[in-house]
Amino acid sequence: MPIRYGVIKRYFDKHKYQKSKREALLATIDESEEFVKGLLGDEYVCYTVAIPEIGEFMQGIKAKELVKAEEASAREGQMTTIELLDAKLLKQQ
Repeated sequence: MPIRYGVIKRYFDKHKYQKSKREALLATIDESEEFVKGLLGDEYVCYTVAIPEIGEFMQGIKAKELVKAEEASAREGQMTTIELLDAKLLKQQ
């Protein structure tokens, strides 16, 4: 189904930097994958295998989100430490 992969790639490239549109597009693609998988059987190839750029881009996005989450948790930990120090200072006064 090269035409299908071409359409998927075209729209993914168009919307890959717009998170809400990208997620809606990927959700729709995943839904249609179930139908195509049933239709093609053994000849089925997942779109992330047929278009490796999509898989690579999404792995990069997940890695960036993981780094942001780690930084946020580190900042929250620092804020908690600062709050504890403030509480100790208040008790001493």
